[in-house]
Amino acid sequence: ASLSPSNRLRKSPRAHSSPQLSLSADTGRDSLESGVSSPQNSRENAGFLTPHTPNNEEFTEEDEFLSLTASKIVTAVRIRPFIKSHGENPKECAAKIRGKTLYLTKKDLERLFFLDHAFWSCNKRDRHFAGNAEVYGTLKPYLLDLAFSGCNSACIGFGESASGKTYSLIGTKADPGIMRRIVSDAIKRSNHVENKIFVHLAIMELHNNNLVDLISPSSSRPLKLKYDRTTKNVNIENLCRVPVSTEKEALSVLERALESRTHPTKSTLSNKAHTIFKLYITSVSKDRTKKAACITIADLAGSESWNQKNFDPQEGTEINKSLCALATVISMIHNRETSSPSKNKKKTFVPFRESKLTFLLQDNFQGASKTVILGTISPATSHFFESLCTLKFIAKTNCIQQKLTVNEEKDQTRLIQALRHEVKFLREQLNQKNELIL
Repeated sequence: ASLSPSNRLRKSPRAHSSPQLSLSADTGRDSLESGVSSPQNSRENAGFLTPHTPNNEEFTEEDEFLSLTASKIVTAVRIRPFIKSHGENPKECAAKIRGKTLYLTKKDLERLFFLDHAFWSCNKRDRHFAGNAEVYGTLKPYLLDLAFSGCNSACIGFGESASGKTYSLIGTKADPGIMRRIVSDAIKRSNHVENKIFVHLAIMELHNNNLVDLISPSSSRPLKLKYDRTTKNVNIENLCRVPVSTEKEALSVLERALESRTHPTKSTLSNKAHTIFKLYITSVSKDRTKKAACITIADLAGSESWNQKNFDPQEGTEINKSLCALATVISMIHNRETSSPSKNKKKTFVPFRESKLTFLLQDNFQGASKTVILGTISPATSHFFESLCTLKFIAKTNCIQQKLTVNEEKDQTRLIQALRHEVKFLREQLNQKNELIL
């Protein structure tokens, strides 16, 4: 399905005049079928429009593999609950979901966005409610499963302040987010495979344009970003990578690092820095074939407003500058990918080095990585335009093509032996032909 939003704001059609999206719960595919809204829709499931469920399609393992390794970025959006302390009225809901389509409405204006995944987390009493476990279960194949196959992956959280990014990506001890769950599952899986698995953790924070190692924040060695022209990857010098072998040890390292973050003030729920988490997984098979992959999870801070309480000019300015640089990078990649084939796309310069944030995420947007963009929005009509900006940003990432490769390194000793045998065999054949000629 197309992931682009509708190209214009338009008047909201009545429910019976719009085509109904058919979504198979078993297949995950969608199609358009004319019809009226399902009578199962009720106030209990307000915001989630129940789709028609066909049962004539099957999702094969080959289809699943192709969907995971598809060359484009995966787009997902999660709608958080109403926050009454922010003055949000549950009766004024701007966001609705039907299958993989998200409807954003305000009065007579409506925008449609077609996504890979849409999560309704507004009301726990709704039967379509998606908690942290459901969100992680849906995105896990793109992240952990591919990493154990030797492919790099990433999940980048994007959205306005207090929209639920940190809760979705980090969560709490009682309700863990993607970061905590992926660490636990990586350790559990490493203990149940034949290959030797080595797991390392690294966590850093970008605060006031300074990159800080959260595992060893007192270290005197500053973190530096350097581009390796040989591997075409961005390396982080002096970054502490901690080896972990048990789930308890891994979670203990993670919790200590998270406590070292720059916490928001009590009067605001906004993060004051970007948090980047990296999980390095190395697999060594019996034939000494080595596969290495990195899972990157980025919890980006929301944009800061000058009129909000306790606004710090330096923090707010640096956050907004880095987010503007990210928006510029995405726009330029979008323009490059959507330009006519006659134009030389390789000549398009993308300013990844304009900000440390974009330089850090360069491999995830332009390198060999499977990237998931998880947008979080508020369902309240008072946040309509902030939610619209988030969804427009996500829509621009849908055309970004990625070259997913397996980071595999075979044993050099065996390779040399195989080449020597081949050279010997070719020499013998050459000598035989020379003897026949003579």
